[in-house]
This record gives sequence, C-alpha cells and structure tokens, in this order.
Amino acid sequence: MTADPTLETVQPTQLQNGVTTPDRLWPWYAVTAVYLIGCGIILFDRAPEFGDFFAPADGSPGRLRLNEIGDIAAGVFAPLAFLWLFVATQLQRKELRLQRAELAETRSVLADQQEELEKAAEESNRQTEIMRETLRSSTTKSSYDSFSYILYLICRRAYLAKEWRFVTRAVDIQLFKFHPDVYLSEGDNSTVDTFIEQLHDNISSFFNDWVGGENAPAFEDRNTRKIIATLRFLSESLSNVVQESEFSKNNLVKLRIEGIPFAALINEIGLLLEWCDNLDPDNINDEDDPFS
Repeated sequence: MTADPTLETVQPTQLQNGVTTPDRLWPWYAVTAVYLIGCGIILFDRAPEFGDFFAPADGSPGRLRLNEIGDIAAGVFAPLAFLWLFVATQLQRKELRLQRAELAETRSVLADQQEELEKAAEESNRQTEIMRETLRSSTTKSSYDSFSYILYLICRRAYLAKEWRFVTRAVDIQLFKFHPDVYLSEGDNSTVDTFIEQLHDNISSFFNDWVGGENAPAFEDRNTRKIIATLRFLSESLSNVVQESEFSKNNLVKLRIEGIPFAALINEIGLLLEWCDNLDPDNINDEDDPFS
C-alpha cells in the first residue's frame, strides 16, 4: 500500500473567522522526510549485505532475492502509507467540518433570503391592496362625478323652465320660480343640491295650497302643458338615476341623496302628476317635448 501522491499537491482549506486558510501539511512532510532519511541511512549502512544487484542470480551468495526486496520495500513504505492514510483521514474530517460550516452558513443565508422574500411578498400584497383601494376609490369618485353631472343636467332642464307659469282656474303661479341667489353650476354640487331643495319647497307649497277642489289646471294653456311634461321628465329621470346599479352601490351617492330631499321630491312630483292626469281627459303624452 502506497501513499496517495495527490495529497502532496492538494491543500484543503478551512474557515477561520470567515476567511479560508490553507491546511498546514509541512509537519507531515517533515516527518516523512526524516523517516525516509532514516530508512536511507539504515539501508546504506546495510548495503554490503545486499550483494551486487547486477550480478547474475547465482553469482553472489549475499544477493537479495526479489521477494526479499519486496519485504524491505513493504517494511519501508507501509508505515509511510499508514501515516499518510492517517493524514488523509484528518484532512477529510476537516473537509467535512468545513462542509458542515458552509452548509450551516448556506442555511443561514437561505433563511435570510426566505425572510426577505416573505417581507417582499408582504410588501407586494400591501402595495396590491393599496392599488386596489386606490382603484376602488377612483371608480367610486368617477361614478360619483357621473351622478353629479347627470343630476346637474336634469336640474338644468327645470331651471330653463323657470319663466313658465302654471295656470289653473284660480291661480296663475310660477312653479319653477327660484330665489335670486339660487343658480346652477356644473362644477359646484352644492348649487345643484340647493336647487333641488328649492324645487322641493316650490312643489310642496303648490301641492298643499292649490291642489284639490275645483282648482284644475288650464290644460289648454301651452306653458301649463309644458310644465307638466317637464315634471314628468323630472320624475322619470330622477327615479331612473337613483335606481341605476352603478349609483345605487356608491356610498358617496347614497350620502348625498340622504342629505337632500331627493325621495320626497320624487314622491311629490308623482302625486302632482297623478292629480293632473286625473283631471286631464287626454293625459299628457310622454313624448311631448316641453321645449318645442
């Protein structure tokens, strides 16, 4: 058994404070050198006993036979082989310790990476939720703006009829008469809300003061019929916009409707139209254009 020559060239490394350093094999080299020198001295001292290596097999009585030479070589190199077997074992143990240390460091790095990935995933989920909330808010705001604009257009239809007069047998009243400070602005929702409140007050007062008895509308008057058609348009438009699914699920729209007499206005316009329809034998045609 002979020593592995690669052990003389390969120098395993080990970790010291996180820095790799080569293993120190020079003591084993020194032991090997001393051993070989000692063996050489002994062999040199016993050389006369070996005879002439180049003499014929039977020419020198003291000449060693091949098996004897092999025994000598085995005696010389066997301890050396065991020595380097021991060295190789120690090196392998160091390699295993190094691998375990590297594996532990790798696990630590993987654990840190896993923690970072979890934090990144949490951050990504949080950002996704923020984006969803922003999208919902944007959608809600867009829907609310659409509702506000449609409501403005509906009220503007009534506002354009403010000069028309509703004529009955007993009274000639400007049903859509508004306070001088009341106006409509597309960019100011408060003006629309104020207009609805004023319109509700006008219709409520007219319904309570003049509806009933012999006080029937003068249907032959063109402005009266146009006002009734306008009231029908307001009733249908306001009812439709409230029932629209896009708006009915919008919390901002709900809060705004609750803040103004929206439902009361629709109800009173419906009662007024019902009163007019009961008195008008022809009924107002839904397709009449009050602005023609």
